[in-house]
Amino acid sequence: MEGAALDDVAIFVPLHTLTLTPEEQISFRHLRRYLGDRDTYLVLPEGLAGTIDGLPARRFDARFFASHRAHQQLMLEPHLYESFAAYRFVLVYHLDSLVLSDELERWCGEGYDFVGAPWTKRGADGTPRFTGVGNGGFSLRRVSGCLRALEAAREPTARVQTRARFAAATATRIARRAATGAREGRLRGAAAAALGALRDSYLYEDKFFGAVAPTLVDDFRVPSAEVALAFAFETEPRYCYERNGRRLPFGGHKWASYDRTFWEPHLLDA
Repeated sequence: MEGAALDDVAIFVPLHTLTLTPEEQISFRHLRRYLGDRDTYLVLPEGLAGTIDGLPARRFDARFFASHRAHQQLMLEPHLYESFAAYRFVLVYHLDSLVLSDELERWCGEGYDFVGAPWTKRGADGTPRFTGVGNGGFSLRRVSGCLRALEAAREPTARVQTRARFAAATATRIARRAATGAREGRLRGAAAAALGALRDSYLYEDKFFGAVAPTLVDDFRVPSAEVALAFAFETEPRYCYERNGRRLPFGGHKWASYDRTFWEPHLLDA
């Protein structure tokens, strides 16, 4: 395991506005309570003046904050990671996250290039299962690893491979929608939905780092879902809690959206 000093890791909080919802205020309160001694930055659009709690800001082109799709592009911009090149790691903390302790040094020491909450999906029998690792909203990233993966993705062969993988995933999704539509007598509607999915599809940045990057860079390390459970939960938090030995993780993501009642006993008072 690697050591990690306080100045080896920075936290950044992407925001398109400085006006926080009540849930975002809770997320921010947890961040400042548990990780308040870490170097923390707001990532803001150019032209948005001000800050929160006196935190320094790094500003980027406002177009990257205009939509979810645009934000995905920002998180795949080498310039974002280059701006934190003074650090070995960055913790991405969207304000739908919920850090529950200070385990940052431990996770920096594990040697992963990317770690986030496991993804889950319910099978035909209704039982949840893990489908990979990498939710990006609350995630730890090695700066040099992310830059190497992004550089590799710019090589012609890698670009073709990445597009091919995503095209195959999109085709599978379209086929499933069409089959569902056919079974329900709505083939025309399913076809329209499939065309819409193809037209609107794009590579999610966390899927790039969690699934594609390890195929582009031989030593790009992402933990198994069983290991990543101790880092964070997102969907199915009760299932994740049981699989994690009835222990809480370092943090959670989308806590207010996925089974808020699970998280409520652990929320800090104002």
